[in-house]
Amino acid sequence: MNKVEFFSWCEDRGLSKNGEIARLFRLSSQTVRNWRKKKVEEMLPTWVSWACAALDSEEQRESASKIAQMTVEKLSAWQRRHEFKTLDDTAGVFDIERQAVHNWYKRGRFPRWLSLACAGYDLKKRAKSRKEKSIAA
Repeated sequence: MNKVEFFSWCEDRGLSKNGEIARLFRLSSQTVRNWRKKKVEEMLPTWVSWACAALDSEEQRESASKIAQMTVEKLSAWQRRHEFKTLDDTAGVFDIERQAVHNWYKRGRFPRWLSLACAGYDLKKRAKSRKEKSIAA
């Protein structure tokens, strides 16, 4: 998802102010300001599209604000479910550096957006699996 796609997605949902977007995506307003400064063609981190998927999902829409903060146990279980065996595997899904994932575990603290992004990734994987099953049938 590039800058234009993201901010169009936000506008379609009535979000225009940096603070509103930041609260929804569990970011700082500075991060949103930085994204606005990007070149038109520049891509945002992959996790942003996962978070958008979670927010667009009917099953998540009502509970998006209630998605619990990530913990070591929750992230480890999520990684096992998706067979991510290394920090590189996890970092690759979210388009971030391996060192960031290492630091999350080392500090026992996770970015606020991570739970939302994991929920969106789960939804996309389930949708892909259902589609593959229907094609095979």
